Amino acid sequence: MRSDGLILVIPTLWIPTSFHRALNVYIKSEAIQSIILVDNNPAGRTDEIQSLLSCDKITILEQSKNLFVNASWNLGVSRITKPDALVGILNDDILIPHTILEKLRVQLKDQEGITGLLQAESGDPDLLIQEIVYDPCRNIGAQYRGFGSALFFKKKDYVPINSSLKIWFGDDWLLRNSTKVNGIKSSKIEIANNITISRLKKSRWFKELIQKDKAAANMLLF
Repeated sequence: MRSDGLILVIPTLWIPTSFHRALNVYIKSEAIQSIILVDNNPAGRTDEIQSLLSCDKITILEQSKNLFVNASWNLGVSRITKPDALVGILNDDILIPHTILEKLRVQLKDQEGITGLLQAESGDPDLLIQEIVYDPCRNIGAQYRGFGSALFFKKKDYVPINSSLKIWFGDDWLLRNSTKVNGIKSSKIEIANNITISRLKKSRWFKELIQKDKAAANMLLF
């Protein structure tokens, strides 16, 4: 296990069936130093998933109730002690292959600020990291779709997300507190179209929570 690899923080409810495959990739990848799973639904683990969780790379932070994504990111990142550690906070419905993880590990060493995910276009190279321009008065997801699906930074650059923001606008919070904002393009990164959010957003409680997030974001960010 390398000491200069990426440390991944991934909150999960175990909804995407693709997450088992993603975990397999991250466990086997030499670019990954460790994986912190914030388990917001311990009852949702399948036997297939359970078989992977004894890996030395994995630390499980089991929760008695759903912390939601932003507090989960805060919790996971707080367990990382080295200021210069390379951190990735990921949704559980994306898969980044080993070749891209290794290139990220190398290139992120010289990056400052926050690096998020950009939509790949035809003809893009395997991996492109570039500084982006965005309007701070608008939600980043409305400008760069899926930007917050995967965010990378050094531990010292992480400012814990305000507790008023539960599910949305965590990426906006991090950008407002960042010295620089970069974007990653790679056609090899698989995104499962926000499976978790797509399922949850049908619930009344979820809709109410999002409305509270929007009100809090209007006060804190926009």
